[in-house]
Amino acid sequence: MLQWQTGKVVEIMQASPTTKRFFVAVDDTNDFVFEPGQFVTLDLPIHEQKNKRWRSYSIASHPNGTNIIELVIVLLEGGAGTTYLFNELTAQLATLIYITALHTIICNFDVRAEGYLTAFVIAAMYYLYNSFTGAWFKNILIAAIFTAFAIMTKGIFVLITINSGFVVYWLLSFAISSRYDGWKMAEEKLAQYHSLNVQVQSKFIGNLRQFK
Repeated sequence: MLQWQTGKVVEIMQASPTTKRFFVAVDDTNDFVFEPGQFVTLDLPIHEQKNKRWRSYSIASHPNGTNIIELVIVLLEGGAGTTYLFNELTAQLATLIYITALHTIICNFDVRAEGYLTAFVIAAMYYLYNSFTGAWFKNILIAAIFTAFAIMTKGIFVLITINSGFVVYWLLSFAISSRYDGWKMAEEKLAQYHSLNVQVQSKFIGNLRQFK
């Protein structure tokens, strides 16, 4: 008599709106020997009686020397087995994936520290900017302290954020200053032109009066 074995759904793929591919890993089997026409019987938690919990599905493809078998299951309207597989099992797997991904994000990036990091970076850039306008030593000292806090929170690469902000600021300042100098030079030339025009007109009117 065949023994029941524990299986774990490791992946679910949507083949169509009513068809899904379930990949099940059989824990107690390292190499599943596949024969065409084989099927598996699943004991699903959908009823108290055993014979009403069992559902049989054909194996869809060769396991390729692994312990993972693929089942292609079509949703049967009103069917207890397929409803469980399509709804509750999918929700459980999605929750497991979500929790695993969230744990990975928190461990690798520590998003809880982003608020502190933002405050430290803004403060460092603020005092660095003030160091150009006055009280150089005091502002540089305070900026260095906030920069150190930012590095301890996120690492040395936070300096890229701080320095890139000043590079953008310097580029914009240079562009605005160059444009302002151009405008100022144009205004000076225009003023010289008006002054010269007024002098020529005044001289011309004076000559006309002398001629009269």
